[in-house]
Amino acid sequence: MHTSARFAFASINQRPIGKVVNDKVSITSPSQKNHDDGELRVIGGFDPCVFLLKYHPQLNASMFDLLIENYKCIVLEGTGLGHVRSDLIPKLSQIVEGCIPIIMTSSCLNGIVNLNVYSTGRKLLESGIIPAYDMHPETAMIKAMYVMHQLGNIRTKDDMMVFRKEFLTNIAGEISYRTEIDLNNGPELSKYGTGEMI
Repeated sequence: MHTSARFAFASINQRPIGKVVNDKVSITSPSQKNHDDGELRVIGGFDPCVFLLKYHPQLNASMFDLLIENYKCIVLEGTGLGHVRSDLIPKLSQIVEGCIPIIMTSSCLNGIVNLNVYSTGRKLLESGIIPAYDMHPETAMIKAMYVMHQLGNIRTKDDMMVFRKEFLTNIAGEISYRTEIDLNNGPELSKYGTGEMI
């Protein structure tokens, strides 16, 4: 992506949902075509107590203590496939044990968070970290704010499981679980996330 190029506004990890030709809008995405059955119902509300934190080399465990005093959920922007230094994992695990969800995103624009590839990622999964798959950090933050508002306070492990399930349920094409790389044209979405994956 380039700040001053027209393709700066291109969809990431997903094909465009439609096109405009001669002032006519045409929906071309199969995931968006069948949304006209039934009455539109707006379910609003966002919980502002979700924090987006970018991983960096100086991030240390004590910084999380400041966050958990004021926030009910942390969206963590990790590196590559969704990683942080392994010495942070015990602190992250302690936070999750305290019923504060932590969602792992990536600083990469394309691709998905996959915590199954390396041992650090597997330890994060074992700690209860929720992978955001191909959701960008900002999208994951807004989705977490929405889900937190719908569920209210999370106090038990069962509440944490409900949060995880709701967060990973595709509502409007915001999450896909698999992307393929087209070396000629960049990332190409091979399967739209149409349900939940837990």
